[in-house]
Amino acid sequence: GEESSAMARVLLHSTLAQSPLGPSPLLAARYRPLVVSLFGELWQRVQGSRMAVYENADPERLGLCSVITILDTENAEQLLADMSELARFANTANLGEQDGGFDGATIDLLIAELGHSQYRRRQLASTKLTMLGPSALAAVERASTSRDAEIRLRATSIRDRIQWMLSEQRVDFVTGELLTRARPQFVYLPNQESRRGHAIDVVRIQIEGERSGFASGLRHLLGPNWNEVRLVTVENRIVILLGSDTELFERAIEDVTNNRPGLVEQQAGSFPSPPEIPYTAEFHGSAERLKAWLVGEGKPVGPNVAAVTSVRLQVAPQRIHLRMFAPYADVRTVVQIFESERRR
Repeated sequence: GEESSAMARVLLHSTLAQSPLGPSPLLAARYRPLVVSLFGELWQRVQGSRMAVYENADPERLGLCSVITILDTENAEQLLADMSELARFANTANLGEQDGGFDGATIDLLIAELGHSQYRRRQLASTKLTMLGPSALAAVERASTSRDAEIRLRATSIRDRIQWMLSEQRVDFVTGELLTRARPQFVYLPNQESRRGHAIDVVRIQIEGERSGFASGLRHLLGPNWNEVRLVTVENRIVILLGSDTELFERAIEDVTNNRPGLVEQQAGSFPSPPEIPYTAEFHGSAERLKAWLVGEGKPVGPNVAAVTSVRLQVAPQRIHLRMFAPYADVRTVVQIFESERRR
């Protein structure tokens, strides 16, 4: 939501910039402002979200796992339309100094939007101009001397951000950051399938060198559809599949359509929570199964797990509630992991 958008941006930026595990090998430094901006745009439009990682029952055919995400929003169709437009700007960010098809008139309109009376419009324009990068730099430089204080301040901030990204770009190419080499492009394809009576949109992710080790790893993890994200709107919710288990996707669509709890929610822990604060985000998973999966122990069990660890986040204007439920098996697994690391 908008009330916690600024906080969410700051937390994500800190996580990306100062990871306790060191610099992320998947994210070049120059992409961090873009990721934070995109995340902020999505966060402020979403009223709540749920995500579950399912271990596939047939890893040879479907890959190791599939990810189902459900987003609650005021207007799901409008959110998808806005995100598909932002995908074009994200592609431009990956094209370096190419203009990506955006002309001067489009850039001038975005400059004018920096002074719009609505905060969301101003912020969206800032995100798009940042993504345009070098092709917008001259216009942003001129706007940094505007008589309009809002335009002037935002343009100055965008200019500094683009210049920093350009300086980091050279470092990224020298060090060979993975995302810099992969240069992902996003193609939004509406109405590609029909499942459970709903039209399915597909976002296809194109990566340079799709036969590389990076792409092979994703294919092993997510199956043959590793480079596709499926999306469907069900009233004011968006159901998303990352992975290849389309039967799981259809089951999730049916659960959302009929307001039934999801597969993992049926095994999730229940605990009291302030009724006046809706859930902002939830995550459910089995630490025991994750360990077995990573070290190659045990057979796949599919979406049905006896018990899972549940983490639920609630964000209010003045406070944050974080609640967790963990079955004994997961607690034991986590303790064993810490003990083994301590002995090293």
